[in-house]
Amino acid sequence: MTDFLARLGTLSLGGGVAVLLLIGAGRMSRNRYAARWRCRAWSILCLLMILPVPMFALPNPVKTPSTLIRLQLPADHAVSNRPTLETGERQPDPQDNGGHAAGNPASPTGTTSAQSPQHQSTPQVSQVPQTPAAAAVHSFSVPAMLLAIWVTGMVVLLVRHVAAHLIFCRWLKRWAAPVTDREIIQVFRRTGDRLGLRRRPALLSCPGLASPMLCGLFRPVLLLPQRETHGEELELTLEHELTHYRRRDVWWKALALLANAVHWFNPFMWWMVRRVEYDLELACDDAVLQTRGQAGRAIYGRTVLDALEALSAQSFEKK
Repeated sequence: MTDFLARLGTLSLGGGVAVLLLIGAGRMSRNRYAARWRCRAWSILCLLMILPVPMFALPNPVKTPSTLIRLQLPADHAVSNRPTLETGERQPDPQDNGGHAAGNPASPTGTTSAQSPQHQSTPQVSQVPQTPAAAAVHSFSVPAMLLAIWVTGMVVLLVRHVAAHLIFCRWLKRWAAPVTDREIIQVFRRTGDRLGLRRRPALLSCPGLASPMLCGLFRPVLLLPQRETHGEELELTLEHELTHYRRRDVWWKALALLANAVHWFNPFMWWMVRRVEYDLELACDDAVLQTRGQAGRAIYGRTVLDALEALSAQSFEKK
């Protein structure tokens, strides 16, 4: 158990150093394609932070403390040859063949032999065996407490993520509806064909949504807000979300959240989740703008600003 916690702490410490190095490299780099390489580095780091943890061997349960070993001895060994506290006399042992088997041997005159006065006047006090409660106190250790805290924090964080996802899916099932606008459907199919997508996510329209988003691991859904978007702005919006779908960015976000749950005690892991989301967006923007001219980039920038404005307004209304 101590080895497991030491390895987990060493792994988390090394991951924190890697997070600082990647963030520093991102701030120093001016290459427009650096975000794509950072996303790959983030994915490798998250895998390394998750995969070695189940491979750590927990301690062998056979290795018990000495206080517990004494309690596991058979009852006859525990009570044999042990003097009592009241009289100090020695208890008979049926297996003792040294002259005291099945009580005191009979004397030649037919009477039982008595103990010497010195033996009777010197009471012998032996150690009382520990009770199960005392053994539990001895078996308590700091590593066990730390392991319990770590498991509890990880489970709480995972349950929180799963519960939030289920609540959001329930909200979508109630309010979201398939898109029926022909222009949006045609642009959606045309963009998917240009990106070479054999399978595409479901296209839904959702009221109260500030900006388009892609959600869902096994059944991804592309959600569009109920506001009018036409022309090249609509095409850029759909291409951005379908690029996320092609790059499987939802899975990389989930992987970062899982690494954060395993290393929840490390503040750098919380910082890593935000940087992963930021770099995924930058890499997706770079992929979309590669085939666009100056006019397309201006429209794309305006689309992003409009989405940020709507998102800020929605957050202000919630507050």
